[in-house]
Amino acid sequence: AAVTFASGFIVTASALLLNMLVLAAILPSAVPLYEEYNIIGVFTESLFSELFYRFPIVYVCVYTMLDSCLMGTWAVFVLGCSCILSNRVSVMVLPYLGLLGWQYLNTWLCLMFDISAPSFNLIDDMQGTFYFVKSELILVALQIALMLGFSVISCRLLSNRDVT
Repeated sequence: AAVTFASGFIVTASALLLNMLVLAAILPSAVPLYEEYNIIGVFTESLFSELFYRFPIVYVCVYTMLDSCLMGTWAVFVLGCSCILSNRVSVMVLPYLGLLGWQYLNTWLCLMFDISAPSFNLIDDMQGTFYFVKSELILVALQIALMLGFSVISCRLLSNRDVT
């Protein structure tokens, strides 16, 4: 489980850091202005928006860490799903389809009832901006805790199966 978390974390962090280095080399270095929030898409309600407008490089580092932690946790969660699902294809496909369905349901409920609720799905939480539901740090931490809790229990069951 620790190696699975580390691999998900490292793959995500390396891809995002490489993306940042390539874009920093190609695009000019410009400080984002708050007045351009409609163009940029990072609103004041967005997660870590104050870092984006004051310290953009810190914002990139913080979001890289957040996304890497989310994807490391997701990798361990999918590993834990192998306790329930026996087919390797279904282990890879069904959790992701469930995640997409949960994102759709979360967005649909907010649009249907015309409420501005925080997001409770990983796909929207990995973005720096929001369209219908906005990220809240406490809910991101709760999602990580729930996935890790499920992963610990299921990985324990998997290790007991291997022993017996």
